[in-house]
Amino acid sequence: MLAYYIQWEMEHQLAPLLFREEDPAAAEALRASPVAPAQRSSATKEKEQSKKTADGLHTVHSFRTLLENLGTLTKVICRPRIKGADTFLKFPRATPLQKEAFDLLGLKLPGA
Repeated sequence: MLAYYIQWEMEHQLAPLLFREEDPAAAEALRASPVAPAQRSSATKEKEQSKKTADGLHTVHSFRTLLENLGTLTKVICRPRIKGADTFLKFPRATPLQKEAFDLLGLKLPGA
């Protein structure tokens, strides 16, 4: 159950980057009654058609593809073969999409 809650919370916070409703209140206002099918807000429909975020800077993702993209941020432990040299960590440079995702989640980028 905890994993489902974490996924739901992450999808909620990352909604601007995902094919997900960002404004549930606006979508709910479009429904004729509680038993009518759910409607999408105009902003979400536009996001689905253009495949771009509202600011037009990023391609919209599914939750899975966004996690795959974030999975490319890896920590590399470098161990020089020089006697007495210390190991050090190396982090790749994050893409603008990855920076945006970390900002939306309220997290600090590794190595930043």
